[in-house]
Amino acid sequence: MKEILHFWELSDGFRIDLRSEFKRELLETCRQLCGSFKKLEKITNIPWYSFSDFKKGQSKTVSFVVKLVKFLQKNNVKISLDEVEKNIKLLRYGFRSNPIYNPGLPFNLTSKEGLRVISASLHDGSIKKDLSLTYTNTKEILHSQVKNSVNKVFGSCSCNRTNYITQFSTAIGAILVKFIGMKCGRKVVVNPRVPTFIFNCSKEAIGKGFLQQAFDDEACVSTRRIILSLSIDALNIPKDDFMKLKNWKNLPKGEKNILAENFAPQLLKDDKKLLEKLGINVIGPSLNKIYYTRKNQIRTAWKIEINGQTNLKNFNELVGFSLPTKNQKLNIVLSSYKIPYFKRGTQKIEVLKTMEKICSSKGFITASLISKEIKRNKKHVCDILTKLKRENLIKILSYPTNIRDTTTGRFTTHIPTKYTLTDYGINLLKNYPSIGNNNTFR
Repeated sequence: MKEILHFWELSDGFRIDLRSEFKRELLETCRQLCGSFKKLEKITNIPWYSFSDFKKGQSKTVSFVVKLVKFLQKNNVKISLDEVEKNIKLLRYGFRSNPIYNPGLPFNLTSKEGLRVISASLHDGSIKKDLSLTYTNTKEILHSQVKNSVNKVFGSCSCNRTNYITQFSTAIGAILVKFIGMKCGRKVVVNPRVPTFIFNCSKEAIGKGFLQQAFDDEACVSTRRIILSLSIDALNIPKDDFMKLKNWKNLPKGEKNILAENFAPQLLKDDKKLLEKLGINVIGPSLNKIYYTRKNQIRTAWKIEINGQTNLKNFNELVGFSLPTKNQKLNIVLSSYKIPYFKRGTQKIEVLKTMEKICSSKGFITASLISKEIKRNKKHVCDILTKLKRENLIKILSYPTNIRDTTTGRFTTHIPTKYTLTDYGINLLKNYPSIGNNNTFR
């Protein structure tokens, strides 16, 4: 499995052509060393007429070019495969497939664009048995996005567009199958999985490349949750297990987990692992429905869900949508949360951070100031302050006082209790997050 791919690592199914001036010098140097192309044939075991065909513009196999380079190196000519790679002007798979012009060799498939191409081929795309890569979607913006990513990774690639389908060069599909280990054929049958090297890529490439494309293709934004759903053929499910799937809602949680592990699409489970690698909690996989296709084939649809304010916010920051419609729906969901959410186990430290911020600007803390900042009612804040004082994290600067009006004799002004952080509270903030899990109130 290759992530960085050089031209000399390609098999002989791939054919290349070189820039005219560089190719002319390469062939002329080989001819001068031997005297003629017929003598060169005896040394390299390459038919003499192949050199003439190559000179006239016919693409040749990778091994053909590598043999010429090795011949020159043996004769002390300074030339390297890296130099040849920079002068490749065309790459194709087979004789008649659409070529890639000015290929971006070596191909870097670990980049954000590389992961987007792989994700597109796994989700709304497919690699047919003839190794042609197609992408199917109704959104024009996604077609343009995938095409731009293909051009950035592989080079200028001609493609055929029919309605909602874009077909790319066979060379790209061949690279993904032969060197990345991806499967060709219908995804509901072959049950593909995410290539293992992707789990070691950068978080930005995983989030903004692979996962963003996956959710653009397959996900929907519902009421305060995002659902990613994939289907798989149910032909290989044993009868007893299939009957359990039909009774999914009434099954115990443990049995659901076993069935999901055994029969949910592997791609969906890998998508979940990538989300969890980014720190986004995911629910599922769980069975969504069992249905029949138009050809009367039975399939199971499975889903994973992202919900909760923190998870949705993290998803928006680390993954997000490139589709404006889905992005707008997600923003509406996020804006529906009026009160900031404290992740479980972090309330104490978050409140202390807020108090430190207020104290640095005003020199003291009051219940009203904290209430406005964290958007909690005053009674709740007073309970928090009592607990913090009990743990010696804050102390009282001054007790509440009422000021009497000298003319009327009535109490007209109330000065609330003022607090400040103790040394212990300040040290607790400085040592965070090395303080362990002791972030909750006792």
